[in-house]
Order: sequence, then C-alpha cells, then structure tokens
Amino acid sequence: MEAFFNKTKNPIQEENQTIKYFTVGLIALAYIFGSFVPLFETDPAHHANIALRMYLTGDFWSLYDIGKPYMDKPHLLFWTAAISFKLFGVNTLAYKLPTLLTSILGTYATYKLGSELYNKKVGETAALLLASSFAFTLANSDVRMDGMLASFMIFAFWQMVMFQASKSWKSLILTALGLALAFMTKGMIGPAVPTIIFFFYILEKKDWKILASYKLWLIIPAFFIFISPSLYGYYTQFDLHPELEIRGTTGNSGVYFILWGQNFERFGGGEFGSDGGQDPFFFLHTSLWSLIPWSILFFTAFIYVIKRVASREKGLIWSIWAGITLLITIYSMSSFKLPHYIITLIPFMALMTADFLDSIKLSNVWKRVNLGLILLVAVLVLILNIYFFPMSILFGILVTVIAGLSIWLIKNVSNQEQHFLFSLVILGAFINILLQGNFYPKVLQYQAGDNLAKTAKEAKIPNENVYFYGVHSFAFDYYTAYLHKHIDEDELEQKLNEHKVLYLYTMDPTIDQLLQSDKWSSEIIAQSVNFHVSRLKGEFINPKTRENAIDNRYLVKISE
Repeated sequence: MEAFFNKTKNPIQEENQTIKYFTVGLIALAYIFGSFVPLFETDPAHHANIALRMYLTGDFWSLYDIGKPYMDKPHLLFWTAAISFKLFGVNTLAYKLPTLLTSILGTYATYKLGSELYNKKVGETAALLLASSFAFTLANSDVRMDGMLASFMIFAFWQMVMFQASKSWKSLILTALGLALAFMTKGMIGPAVPTIIFFFYILEKKDWKILASYKLWLIIPAFFIFISPSLYGYYTQFDLHPELEIRGTTGNSGVYFILWGQNFERFGGGEFGSDGGQDPFFFLHTSLWSLIPWSILFFTAFIYVIKRVASREKGLIWSIWAGITLLITIYSMSSFKLPHYIITLIPFMALMTADFLDSIKLSNVWKRVNLGLILLVAVLVLILNIYFFPMSILFGILVTVIAGLSIWLIKNVSNQEQHFLFSLVILGAFINILLQGNFYPKVLQYQAGDNLAKTAKEAKIPNENVYFYGVHSFAFDYYTAYLHKHIDEDELEQKLNEHKVLYLYTMDPTIDQLLQSDKWSSEIIAQSVNFHVSRLKGEFINPKTRENAIDNRYLVKISE
C-alpha cells in the first residue's frame, strides 16, 4: 500500500515535461508578438478592408474592394474578421484573432491525426514542428487566407481518417463541415487538398468497401448545405446582377466562378501575375525557408519514404507522401505561384517529418550538421536584429534571458532524440521571436499608411474630408476605420467649393503639383517615409542605402 500511495516520478519524464512546456511557451510568445505587428499594406490590409466594409455597412453578403465588386475569394475570412470588429473594435489583433484561433485548431488536429495514424509521440512532434515553422508562424502575423485554410484542411483530413475507421455520424458531419470551412476560406482548393490525400489513404488501406458506404456519399450533400451561405452571397451579388463588371466582363455567374472557374483562372495565371513565374522548382526552394527550422529534415524524410516504399515496408503510411508529391506537382505546373501557397501543405509535411523522426535513429553527425545550419540561421537573424534593425534594450534583455534558459534546459535533456528535437524547435521559436518581436515591427515603421492614420486620428481630421490623390493605402483606410475615396484634379476643385477644406493622402510625384498650384492654398500636415514592406530587398535592409529605397507619403491640407 505504501508503494501505491508514494509513487516516484520518472526523472526523464519530468525533464521532458519541463522542456516541452518551455518550448510551447516560446512558440506561443512568437505568436503573441506576431498578433500585434501592424497589417502589411498588401493582402492583409486589403482583406481587412473588405471585412471593414461589411462592418461599417452591415452588408455581410456582398464583397467589395475599393468600391468595386470583388469576385475572387469566398466570405469566411471577411465574415470572421467583421464579427471580430464588432466584438473588439477595428484594430490589429481583432483582424488576426480568427486566424490565430483556427491555427490552434489546426495544430490540435495535427496532433490528434498524428496520434491516430502513428502514435502520441508522433502527434506531439508533428504539432511542435507545425507551430514552430517560419511560414505557419508568419501566416498568423502576415494574415492572408492560407493559415486559416491550412487549419481547416488538416481538420477535414483528420475527420476523414476518423470516418474511415468508425463510419460514425459525428465524423461524417465534421468532415463535411471541415471541407466546407476550407471551401468558404479560399474556394475549391480547400476541399480538394484533403480529399486528394484521403483518396491515397483509401488506396493505402485497400478499403474499397468504403466506396459502397452510403454515409460516405452523404458527405457531398452535407458539404453543400454547409457552403450554402457563401453560395447565396455569390448568387445574390453576381448571378442576380449580371450587369456588374468583373475584370472587364459582364454576365458573370458568381456561383459558377466559385465552384469551378476560380482555381482554373488562377492556374492559368492571366492578369494575376506571379512571384514564381515559370519556375518549376519554385515551391521546392520556397519550402527551404518556409519550413525553417526543419526544412532539411522534411527533404530527408521525403527521400526516406521513397526508400521505404521501394523496400515494400509493411505498415508504412505512404498516402501523405503521395498527396504532398502530387499537390506540389500541381502547384508547380500553375502559372500563378506565390510563396504562401505552400502553407496549405505544412501540416501534412509536419506529419511526414514527425513519422520519419520516430522511425529512424539519426546519426550524431547528421544531427550536428542540421542543428549547425539552423544555428547559423539564428545567428544571421540575430545580426539582422542587432545591426540592421536594432532591438530595444528591454527586448534585448528578454532575448538574452530566453537564450540562457534555452541552453540550460537543453543541456539537461539526457535523451538524445528529445535533445535534438527540442534544440531544433527552440531554435525555430527563437528565430520567430526575433522576427515577430523586433524585425517586422521595425520594418513596419516604414509603412506610411498606418503612420499617417495615427496622425490623422490624433489631429481629429474628419474622415469624410480625406481623399486619396494619386495613390491608395489599405493600411490608412483600416487604421482610420474608414473607406476613403479617390479624387482627381477636376473633382478636387468641385469638392473644395463644397467643403472649403480638404485633406489629401498623396505621394512624392504629385506633392509638388499640389503645393505649387495657384488654385488653392496648401499645407503639409504630416509626412511619413514609405517602403513596400512585403517586398524586402537588400537596398532597404542595409541602413547605409535605406534612404535610396524609400519614398514619402503626405497628408496635405487644401483650402480655398
């Protein structure tokens, strides 16, 4: 009885729990910092303004972008952001909160799926890899749709696996819901990815009987029921109004577009343009930096699965590898490639990599090389935050404490496999903390939109008297919580006669014209340096040449 009531703790288990909680805390800190980084001027602020219009007008069915009908993405991100505005006001965290919450769901789904397919250890490792990856962390700071999309994709696939095992009504409904949420985030690519990987999973399991299950096919009508709000919005805005002009054409069916045409349109490229162009290896080298700190691990795991398949290893789960391979191939064939598209596959990549770590004993030399390369990246990022964008003394103290605690805790992990894993993930979290806690906030100081919005609010300039002149800023709109209109020179004189005083948000090429005109009196109220911060380049990063890379934005007061 004494032995029963006086249980002794396993010291190895206790030390692993300590390092695990510390690692999770570091990862969470990076996400907290990222939640308060101002919205980037491109997609995040752009999408936030579509939601802002919903919030300001109360019209949650119609999608508009700078006053024009927006037929590109479905409603879910905009709906959740607009609801968040109602609850918490129009601010940085309010826009990012829905994506952060869904990312927690996605990380949990990755853990549960890994535990179901492999074991609890693989599930925990996969969740750590996913949450510590640079691109997934960035997706919660530079919030587009892909962080939310990836989370719903992995949730849907988890429920598909559960349905295959149990055929339960609960898993059926949750599968349909997960697929629908993914669809309402970004269109048919949402349900396509988990469905493709599930197809390989059925081949792997040789479970042909599931195809004859009526419950499996009930997922389809349930899916359409769940996506009906988004279809209704597209139908009422576009199908009932064929006169609306969309990218130079009229007579567009919104329902047809979002169910079928959207992804084919982007696959062909067209007017959307692309960062990747015709580079067939775009997503391969994108993965190298997106998956930091475990990108080398992933590519090693990818090759290792090929060897395991060739040796016909029993019990091998190859379906995720096959799905990733096919989807990267499809993505690479597209004429429209952007780096953040890889985020949708990161949960699946994390699962495959975690299985690799669990199934093979890595050599000490290989571990040292891997950790050495990531340590080099961490040192380079540290230099970036010391010389190029110097951190504050307070943040520097925090970073020093984190580094010291990390080294002390890692040194006390006796299990070699755990030592390697936590060293890798902590380095990744450390990199993300530096970037989200200092680098991006410092870079965003060169984004004029939010700077001038702050000035306009402090000066209590009436929003209805402010116009864009020759330039647009999504960030200025968002941080003033008002959708400002554009004005040209002819309209300027007319509006000036009506209001007597106007304020113009403008830029360098047009400022001289405004100041030198004899048609009105003009005065610069505020000025801010500006750089397109989502497209960083060496000239800007280098403090010695930074002035050559930036221009200026102005708030100009015009009066009779």
